Parts: sequence; C-alpha cells; structure tokens
Amino acid sequence: MKYNRTLHNLIWADGADVAPDMPWENDEVPSYPSHPHNSGGLAMDGRLKAWDWSWRVYSVCGYHTKTFHEAVGTTNSATRPTNVTSSIADIAVGSYLQCTILCSEYDFCRAAHFDLLSETCKILGPSSYTDLEADAASTTFVRARYIGQASDD
Repeated sequence: MKYNRTLHNLIWADGADVAPDMPWENDEVPSYPSHPHNSGGLAMDGRLKAWDWSWRVYSVCGYHTKTFHEAVGTTNSATRPTNVTSSIADIAVGSYLQCTILCSEYDFCRAAHFDLLSETCKILGPSSYTDLEADAASTTFVRARYIGQASDD
C-alpha cells in the first residue's frame, strides 16, 4: 500500500483504491497534510497503519484473487437500501442466492440488494447507502465481515 502524491489518496501496489472503511489503527484513514507516509503495514492489534518507513518492515500486500469467496452477513427480507449514492455493479440474476454469491466475489461489497420484480442485483460498496426501508419486492443482504476486518471466530 502506498500514498499516491498525484491523486492524493492511498492505493494498493496494483493501483486499486483502499476501502474507506478498512480497520485503521486510529479508526480513521490517515490524512497526509504535509508529510505523506510512503507505505502501509500492520500494527500489533491487526489494524492498518501508515508510516514513513526508514527500515525493513513487513508491508501490507495488494489485492490478490482468491479461489474461495465467503460472505458472512444477514438476510433482510422485504427491505431495500435507502439513499443509495452509487453501486459497484448492477447485474441481472435469477435469485437472491445468486445476489449474495456475487457480493462475496467483491471485496468492497458491503450489501447486496435483490429486486424480485426486475430480477437484478445491486452490489453496494462502503458508505453507498444509509439504511434499509420496507419493500415487499426486495431482499437485502448486509455483509457483516469483509477482508481486513477482524473475525469473532
């Protein structure tokens, strides 16, 4: 992970954006007002930390495709997300199950909304909706854990 001085944001080595809700050491994405940190690492508690490294350390690797995907979360029947600002993907699917499986394939997925009438799945990323509201023709999967977040297990 590194700070991109041109774009003024954190990116993985492969150029992918860092999710804004990743678990940072101080519970917020570090800011870089005058002295940008040049890489990221893991703090002792397992959270991400950004430092100016002047010695050899372990760094956080970028995104690598996995062969197995898992999504842990809750099914919210007859609900849909409110105040949706953006989506990662809108995909035609035949079932709610397919929609939840799609969510597991996107590391940035925080919720997946299945619309029964249009048979579409909307994959929602970090901070892309505010709450859930009643909708008889919808089911929403809300992801409880994701890559980088500590597990209760």
